[in-house]
Amino acid sequence: MFIHSTNKELTRLLRDIDKQIFEVLLVSYLLFYLLDQILNNIISDYFNLNIILIIVIISGAVMSFPAFSSEKEENKEKQAGLKDYLFIIGLGIVAAGVIYYKIDLFFWMRLAISIISGMIIILLSILLLYENNEKNP
Repeated sequence: MFIHSTNKELTRLLRDIDKQIFEVLLVSYLLFYLLDQILNNIISDYFNLNIILIIVIISGAVMSFPAFSSEKEENKEKQAGLKDYLFIIGLGIVAAGVIYYKIDLFFWMRLAISIISGMIIILLSILLLYENNEKNP
């Protein structure tokens, strides 16, 4: 029984470490990629971002293993609030701005594509958030 308890604690510890690695490296990769796109390869000239991406993919795959999944913790998710919706809208606007900045077309085409892309990002994110709320009332 003691060994079984130790294995559960070790599994929980490894799951928490993997979750932290995944979260930190995913946010780091996205920020570095955004800076790299905006500032014309300032990061990729010195560091290969694919290294971080590979670690993020491996860490996310490990998190999806049944031994590491925790159904009890997933059911304790909170309801989405106003802050979540404002955060989604803000990120959609930022994404639309980046798309507008990176497209090299006529002004009206660039504006239309960036607005439509931003709206798609916002609507899909809200749809996923709403679906998650329906699943966990």
